[in-house]
Amino acid sequence: MNILERAKEYYDQGKYDLALEYYYEALDAQLATLGQKHPEVAQTYHGIALVYHHQGEYALALEYYQKALDIFIATLGQMHLNVAASYNSMANVHYQQGQYSLALEYHQKALDIQIPTLGQNHPSVANSYNNIALVYFKRGQYNLALEYHQKALDIQIATLGQKHPNVAKSYHNIANVYDSQGQYSLALEYYQKALDIRITTLGQKHPEVAGSYNNIANVYYHQGQYALALEYYQKALDIQISNLGQKHPEIAGSYNNIAITYKNQGQYSLALEYFQKALDIQIPTLGQKHPEVAGNYNNIAITYKNQGQYSLALEYFQKALDIYIPTLGQKHPSVAQSYNNMANVYFSQGQYALALEYYQKALDMLIATLGKNHPAVAYCHNNIALMYHSQERYPLALKHYQKALDIYLTTLGENHPDVEECRHNILLLAQCLA
Repeated sequence: MNILERAKEYYDQGKYDLALEYYYEALDAQLATLGQKHPEVAQTYHGIALVYHHQGEYALALEYYQKALDIFIATLGQMHLNVAASYNSMANVHYQQGQYSLALEYHQKALDIQIPTLGQNHPSVANSYNNIALVYFKRGQYNLALEYHQKALDIQIATLGQKHPNVAKSYHNIANVYDSQGQYSLALEYYQKALDIRITTLGQKHPEVAGSYNNIANVYYHQGQYALALEYYQKALDIQISNLGQKHPEIAGSYNNIAITYKNQGQYSLALEYFQKALDIQIPTLGQKHPEVAGNYNNIAITYKNQGQYSLALEYFQKALDIYIPTLGQKHPSVAQSYNNMANVYFSQGQYALALEYYQKALDMLIATLGKNHPAVAYCHNNIALMYHSQERYPLALKHYQKALDIYLTTLGENHPDVEECRHNILLLAQCLA
């Protein structure tokens, strides 16, 4: 096995430091014998960029992808598949940085090369469709996301077979969309399909197995099964730390998930501890203005709100909003959620006019982006009902409680804690009316 083959093997195993060591050793040899502008040098630059990408070193990743791209275009021409691969890889970095318009632009550049040269049904075309779907998912355009994921899956099953890791990736991505739409049974079904393939083909300790555990945990969290959620988050975290080290953005994601679960259990000190662990990783690796940093600010704010520290809560909600609007746009579900959360604080402070204003902003955005029957819409209706209830405006409160309950029953089932809470609130309201 030569040096480059060993580097690629370590990369496939998730042993990124060893992969870099061998890639740089190969690069030194190539530069000495082939010169600066040889396609094989470009391939090594691309390999180095891939490692930096997976380590969360996005600026270095883009630097090395660009070095590879410049050589590929100069030596192989604009329409070569290696150029398409570079565009796709650079798009993935822009995606990780929250630069979604740039991500779509570079994925489309790749697709414009792949389809004429490979045809409509090649696995590389499927990968591009999957990548485009991921960008639409991040932008909250779920129907487009499912459309492109299904295009990818149809090609992959036909060309690679049922048990290929790329098929698992498509199952995983489709599950993510169903989870975000509140279709939790479908989400678990597709996550399990992905997990079964990954364990069989990649082994128990691969980073993609950790991704499956994380996402299964997310569904259990959404269903209110917090003990199961923490179990699966910890499985994911153990794999991630062993593969990526303590400071990778994916570690921050797992800390964040654990913190949210503790918050929902009322263990606020543990929640804040894990949120801070996440933030300490995210800001140096992703920058101050990344949507994931905003998400963490939102979660810290909710924790302060639950503790009755309303000024701190509003401060952190505003920090989140100041990031979300420039990066995601005015109509994104995350912006709506921030408005909903700020309304909750105003409600707790007795500032009902402000609370209603922000609840209505959130509700209008959520219906426009997620549809009328998403659990997030139900949550907003429930909050509006609680506010009217506290003001003794009982007919309006009952109207919104009932809307919330109808959605919860459809999406979450009879036994979810949100259904129980909503029914309890309606019972209290009936006693007031009596």
